[in-house]
Amino acid sequence: MDEVAETGEPVLITKNDVPVAELVSARRKPKVLFGLMKGSVTYIGDIISPAEVEWEAESG
Repeated sequence: MDEVAETGEPVLITKNDVPVAELVSARRKPKVLFGLMKGSVTYIGDIISPAEVEWEAESG
């Protein structure tokens, strides 16, 4: 358990070479929500420049 807590790598638990459980590190709840999702989004391409595709919008 100390190794899992230290490294964060899960450990597979087997019985007669059959997987029965997986030991994973417990995730602690952050004290604040600001910045909780930091690093979880990947930007692909240019998100600032206008799109080269014209859109057709319905007028309601």
